[in-house]
Amino acid sequence: MLAVAYGRLVQIQHQLGDSATAATLAEADAWLAQMRLHDLGFGRLIAGYRAWLALRQGNLLAATQWADQSDLLPDIQLNSISELLYPILVRILLANGRFAAAQTILDALVKPMGIRQWHGQLVEIHLLQALLHNGQNRETAALAELERALTFGEAQGALFHFVDEGPRLAALLAQVQEPLASSPFVKHLRQLLGSPFASSALPDALSERELEVLRLAAAGATNREIAARLVIALPTVKKHMSNIFVKLDTANRTQAIAQARDLGLLP
Repeated sequence: MLAVAYGRLVQIQHQLGDSATAATLAEADAWLAQMRLHDLGFGRLIAGYRAWLALRQGNLLAATQWADQSDLLPDIQLNSISELLYPILVRILLANGRFAAAQTILDALVKPMGIRQWHGQLVEIHLLQALLHNGQNRETAALAELERALTFGEAQGALFHFVDEGPRLAALLAQVQEPLASSPFVKHLRQLLGSPFASSALPDALSERELEVLRLAAAGATNREIAARLVIALPTVKKHMSNIFVKLDTANRTQAIAQARDLGLLP
């Protein structure tokens, strides 16, 4: 339970913009080592939360490396630790456009959690199903899964996973039908996520070239690698990055990538 609490703390710290996330993960690793629990599976759990943080910070490369080395695929084996890691893996798979693998995992998770009536976990599973369908432009299925997630979320008072998705969820949430749309829970979520009808367009939209630069940066490419890939000069890449920072109102590459994901400019 303490290992999970460390992971949740990191997630909340990230939402609040707290820079202590790395220190929290290091503290968790130290505690596990001291209690000789690191090699009993709990170290894998902290590594998973570290991958979640990398994804949220826009470091898709690091998150994907964890996913590839996690041994969670292709065989799906559920236990108390892997059931916490699979939702993190699904988010990384969705970011990489690997929808079929994500669907296989979610199908494997939903039945046992439903049998156990783990409604808190079902909130996240159905929300991920909604995001998966939305990524495949299957709007009707996405809304059906979102409504299931909202129903469980309202019953549990569980806001965390919805808020964690940020503006990416707002447009889908705006399409929820009555009577659920008028529920205090959904109204509160809309307030937390901002206006559900607000456009995700930037005041000064990124150019196609700037989007190309940003996509490569999100994949982990350096400025020099971006220049080589796009066959442009290194100073030109730096200028594009500078323009991106200004348009997204961010201070660095990590913030720009995270902001672009929130705005739906990156997967």
